[in-house]
Amino acid sequence: MPLDNNIGGSGAAAGSYTILAQNSAALVQGNGDVIDAVTLQATENTYGVWFQVTVTRAAWNQAAGIAAAGAGSPGAGTAALQLVSEYAALIQALAGLAPVTAMSYQQNTNSQGLLVDQLLVTVSSADGLSNIDVTVPLDPTKEATSNNAILAAAAGISTVAAG
Repeated sequence: MPLDNNIGGSGAAAGSYTILAQNSAALVQGNGDVIDAVTLQATENTYGVWFQVTVTRAAWNQAAGIAAAGAGSPGAGTAALQLVSEYAALIQALAGLAPVTAMSYQQNTNSQGLLVDQLLVTVSSADGLSNIDVTVPLDPTKEATSNNAILAAAAGISTVAAG
């Protein structure tokens, strides 16, 4: 993944994503607690994937590097760049895999009934005659697991197509 020198961390290159909005939000945790959060909406420009992510205000504050970041604070723009670049880099890494032919953002519910952010990835066989959709989490910390799931799906449909 390329480094975004504007934020000093790893992530998508500056200009390869566009932040569309950042809004205050509520996040419902698994135990039913509702906490203050920020929702960021963006487009990854290389593959044209729109996505959004909601992070806790604590994660937002940490990303901003200040004690009380908010949408109007000086650190908010930097926090948005840092957070969105990490998610855009994940999209770029997964979309760049050879068997991936399409990708879109979606929300679904997990086993606790809470909304989770996901990527719906269409994977094609080597001959291009078979496709399968794989759902992976929109979570940069799970990139290796998502990568493996995509490649396993591609190997599976190639085996079926060959048989």
